Parts: sequence; structure tokens; C-alpha cells
Amino acid sequence: MRAQGFICRALEVAFAVMLLSATAAGTEHSSLARYRSEAEAAEAGLRLGIGSATLEGPEKVEVLTHQRWTLVYTAGKAGIRPGGGIRIAMRHSLCWSAPQTKNPKGDGYLTVKTTGEVPARTYIEYNTFKGRFFHQYHPWQNIVEVTLPEGLLAAGETIRVTYGDRSGGSRGIRIQPFDESPFMFKVYVDPLGNDDYLPLTENPAIDIVAAEPHRLGVVVPSDAVIGKPTWCAVRADGHNMGSEYETGAPPTIRIHAVGTAPITRIEIKKDSEIVHTQKPNRISVDLQWRDPGFKPDRECYYYIRLVQADHEEAISSPIWVN
Repeated sequence: MRAQGFICRALEVAFAVMLLSATAAGTEHSSLARYRSEAEAAEAGLRLGIGSATLEGPEKVEVLTHQRWTLVYTAGKAGIRPGGGIRIAMRHSLCWSAPQTKNPKGDGYLTVKTTGEVPARTYIEYNTFKGRFFHQYHPWQNIVEVTLPEGLLAAGETIRVTYGDRSGGSRGIRIQPFDESPFMFKVYVDPLGNDDYLPLTENPAIDIVAAEPHRLGVVVPSDAVIGKPTWCAVRADGHNMGSEYETGAPPTIRIHAVGTAPITRIEIKKDSEIVHTQKPNRISVDLQWRDPGFKPDRECYYYIRLVQADHEEAISSPIWVN
């Protein structure tokens, strides 16, 4: 599943947008942007040698867990001059607990360390449309900015930004409630202290996955009428119907269903083949089934079919595994 922000992705803009120079009615208009595209800005960063970034922490995490990572920026040959720094950006669909520097025991506690304890200033902008970064970086406007107001970094020296620092009692930073792979920590660098933040060409990323599946739930509206079209929603833990996910363990499917007449047959289908059936002959049904033939190295999909005594039936959308 890919959760969409309420702003249409069609409105997403690149890192830097150039207003093309034009002449109209005798008036010349020129761009205020330094680069014609993000690729051009990245190329400028490569020429300068703006460094690299890595991530210390788990590479794969489950939704809604509390985690800790340290993003390690290593200065390149350009170093970082006074006034320069880095910006670590996340997408606008971010639903994590907000990074914060005030409460060491709170969720999302963030700390910064530099080589030689060079003084650093931290500024956080999270889920706002009125900040400094929204129009410049959208959809990557959730930003942690670390600047060096006085000191500098030489090549090879580092800035370490820890998300979910647990040293003061924090549980860590809470992960979003939906799976996303890859989830990127996008880094921009201003090595010269002139507010020209250039993007790295390679950025650290993680995989956010749903928890081990243990329930398949079917939801239908309470005003559904037999014989008339209605909707049906299916969810397997963190996965909506139509989604796909990875797991190494055999999926355990739990079904809760309430019919408008006795449910006479339940079929669990795998790759369109019936792999399990039950005949409960009850209005309300709760059952659990674990796939004994599951193979982690093979892709498959599951869906269910319910049949009532009045011959009405319901079929869920599939969920793909691996």
C-alpha cells in the first residue's frame, strides 16, 4: 500500500524549479533558481565533493513500532564552512511522531553530535504549510536542518543526527501506520555557507513493513441490501486489500464475518485455488487458518469467498504475499 497525502501527487514539484527567462511586452523576466533541475544541482554537488550519508540502525522495521536511527553525514573534500550545514528531508506523507529536541523522555527525541564538538544549531520543520521549506522542497518538506554557525568541518569529519535517541528514556521515534519501501532520508548539503543546499545522489533508506499477518478482516456497510451492489473492505493487519507485503512465516488468516442469512460455506483461495473450506451454517463466523503449504520464496495471493443459505455471496479483493 502507498498512502497518499491529501495534496495530489500531480502537484508535486522538484527540488528546484527554474522560471524560464522570457521577454513579454518588452519586459525581461529571469529565474531566481540556481539550477534548472535537481539533476543539475546534484551534479554540482558531485563536482564540489559534498560528501555522503549513511544510516545506523535497522534496515527493515514494522509499522507503528518505536525505533532509533543515527544518520551519519561525512563531509567530502569541500568540507563545511561556517554558516553551512545539512538538511534531512522526508516526504509529505510522513505520519511519524514529530522529531523534537525538548523532551529526552518523549517520542521522537532528536540529538546532534559533530566531530570535535563543533557547535551546531538544529531547526525542525514538520507537517506545516507555513514554514520556510514547504514551497522549496515539497513534497520533501519535513526537514531537520543542522547548521554550523561558527565552526567548520574538514573532509572526513561528521555530523551525527539521531532520531529517537533513547539515552534519556525515550521509547524512540514512532513509525508510520502503513508500509512503504523504500522510505528515504533525503539529504541536502550546503558546504560553502551560502544557503545553496545541494542534494546527495545517494541517500540512505529503510523498508517499512506491516507486522506479521494474523487476521484478515472483512468490513461491509451496515445498511447493505441483499441483491444490491455494495462495498467490501479487506485488511490484513497493516495491509489493505490490493496491497502486497513480504513475510518469512506462513500467514495466519483469521476471518470474522456476519451475514444477513446463515453462512453456509467459507472458502479461502490461494492463487484462485481453494485451499481451505468450512461450512459453519451460522449468521456469525470466526475462524482461523494457517497456510501449511506456504513457501517464502514464491509469490502468492489470498482472498475469501462467503456463501449464504439464500445463495448470496461475497468475494474479497486479494492480498499478495512476497
